[in-house]
Amino acid sequence: MAEFRRYTEQSAKKELECLIPDSMPASRVVTRLRNGKPYVQILHVAAEEQTDLILIGVHGRNPVDLALFGSTTNQVARRATCPVLTLRR
Repeated sequence: MAEFRRYTEQSAKKELECLIPDSMPASRVVTRLRNGKPYVQILHVAAEEQTDLILIGVHGRNPVDLALFGSTTNQVARRATCPVLTLRR
């Protein structure tokens, strides 16, 4: 199980790093992988880094999904101690 977890984490990190444009200086980008509820982990990292702004993508979900389950973006926007900028994907 530990081997599988290591493999999936390494694969996910490679996928994240592939999203970084070549024009972006590598020293300005830090990728992190965390386990747990996404909004909790986003807020935790923002607090650790004393973040001035959280930028988060939004994709549409139907009202029933949002009413029953909420959304990561919604939770981050409600609970963040810094401004949150949302962008439609």
